[in-house]
Amino acid sequence: MIARSIFMLAVAILLPFVTYSEPDYSVMVNKVDDLYKNAISVSNSDPELALSILEQCNSVYNYNNDTLMMVETMITIGEINRLSLNTNKAFDVLWDVLPIAEDYKNDTLLIRIYENLGYLYSFYRKENESYEFMSKALEIAKQNYKHDKNTGQLLVSKYFNLAMLSNQYGKHEQSLTYLDSCFSISDEIGQDKVKRAYLQAEKGYIYFMQQKYTEAEKLMLEVKEIFEAINTKKLIYTNDKSYLIIIYSTLGDIYMWQRIYDKAIKYFKMSLESIDMYNSHLGLRGDLLYKLSDTYALTNNYKLAHQTLLDSKKFNDSVYGTKSIKNSHLIEIKNKHRELIHQKELEIAQTKAELYEKERGMFRIKVFMFSLVLIIIAGALLWILRKQRMKHIQKSKQDEQTIRNKNKELTSYTLQFIENEKFLSELTDYMKKNLPENKRQIEIMERAKKSRAKQWEDFNTRFLSVNKDFYKKLSKAYPDLTPTELKHCALMKLNFNSKDMAQLLNISVSSVHVSRHRIRKKMGLERDENLVNLITGV
Repeated sequence: MIARSIFMLAVAILLPFVTYSEPDYSVMVNKVDDLYKNAISVSNSDPELALSILEQCNSVYNYNNDTLMMVETMITIGEINRLSLNTNKAFDVLWDVLPIAEDYKNDTLLIRIYENLGYLYSFYRKENESYEFMSKALEIAKQNYKHDKNTGQLLVSKYFNLAMLSNQYGKHEQSLTYLDSCFSISDEIGQDKVKRAYLQAEKGYIYFMQQKYTEAEKLMLEVKEIFEAINTKKLIYTNDKSYLIIIYSTLGDIYMWQRIYDKAIKYFKMSLESIDMYNSHLGLRGDLLYKLSDTYALTNNYKLAHQTLLDSKKFNDSVYGTKSIKNSHLIEIKNKHRELIHQKELEIAQTKAELYEKERGMFRIKVFMFSLVLIIIAGALLWILRKQRMKHIQKSKQDEQTIRNKNKELTSYTLQFIENEKFLSELTDYMKKNLPENKRQIEIMERAKKSRAKQWEDFNTRFLSVNKDFYKKLSKAYPDLTPTELKHCALMKLNFNSKDMAQLLNISVSSVHVSRHRIRKKMGLERDENLVNLITGV
């Protein structure tokens, strides 16, 4: 009902725009702050609605030259996309707003950006980058606390982020050091028992990682009671209840490693149900399903184990864009316990390995069929386009029609290029991992390398046939651009997103964002100037 009310409110406010060719944002100026607050209130229950409202708010703040609120709105858009696992969109928004926030020199905004980037990099297990941005957020919070003791809660949260990050990478002693800082500042500012319980929960998790199961269980059960007793009607605890997802998951881990499998299954299920209930910590679903599958297998319930394993794989494929279940491990556990598992459990592991082999075989067949279908579709499209061109071409518009057809061919070719690149990467990885190195293998990989180089040459030829003076104009206007950056600009002109660019260039998505940031600086763009629009106009 709340989401529907907010939606109707947004429609009522935006309705005046329908009759105008250009929105009259002045109508919304006096109401935009309330609309922003309403978007925040539904961000957990209906993130798509919240994002839609926030985009409108951002336009109004831009119209009103309210830089502070414009930046804050963009950060919130990036944060909601991150929590909804739209990581590419989150990266794009946060990297775009970072130079504006740095120019504005607002500590609160910078802390939020650095923190969100830290979370995003940790999501993809980029250790150095995640520590870098989390540490930047901590340093700003420490400086603020020196001048204003009322910012103590903020400082605790930044130390806490680094404690969790250290735990994620198996640095438990370092995590305890950060946690000691949290407790020290918590004592100074007199935190309430709910906020304090977060620190106790993290300490319980460290005990678990150190194999101190009795101490971990006792502490986590105490924390569980505190969070279950939270009254959600109190606004200060609106989002705290969702932390039960983490608590239930940790209790499931504790009981699984103690071989109390019925309790482990109970708490893993409770954690999954809480994800659905609170629409939070969505990235944990794949890891929980995988651990639940393990537990089912250890209780000889192979049918449920296999089904849950498939659910985990399906989830991770949709989030990470890979076919490897190993990527769903957001928290790594040392393998020392595996050495103590009974011979019967090793037989279960062998059964799982056979299931994996079958799934990989099916995956190879799917890749082949998918590639074949794409080739057929591409061929059919080219045939249809050629037939339509011959029927409808007119002599007076021959030059214009030729350019249009070349653009279509370039797009179609580039899409095939992407698929070929994916196929070559998968083939190369498979040969490296599964086939012994020999002369034939080296020859095939060398041919794949030459094929990639030839495809880039062909792409450049096709691109320049449509955009003859693109590189010349861009280099003349911005002589500091490197050949690699010019290649990035060409792909942006074709409106490719960060993920596709990373695939074509054989680099990471984060490297694409860093390159884009450098290009903006070399072009001397103002904060309100759009990089893609500029390149498209060349």
